[in-house]
Amino acid sequence: MSCSTEPKYWTLVSIDSFDGTTIVLGVFDTIEALATRLVRLHHGCGDEYHVECFNLSTLEKEKSFAEAAQKVRSEGEELEAA
Repeated sequence: MSCSTEPKYWTLVSIDSFDGTTIVLGVFDTIEALATRLVRLHHGCGDEYHVECFNLSTLEKEKSFAEAAQKVRSEGEELEAA
């Protein structure tokens, strides 16, 4: 797990054992909520689930990251030209 302070959202995905298709069963704000949903499901032999965690970002943060990346690229191009 990352040490990020950004909000985390968890997804619970069912994977079909016959053809591999996936269905998102829910998006949760805590792993405890996800676990509670998992307990409610009717499980069969061979059922497969996937849990993913996502960090929520903001427009401001993404703009900041993009500007920093652009600056690094520009500095790299200047070094190559020299």
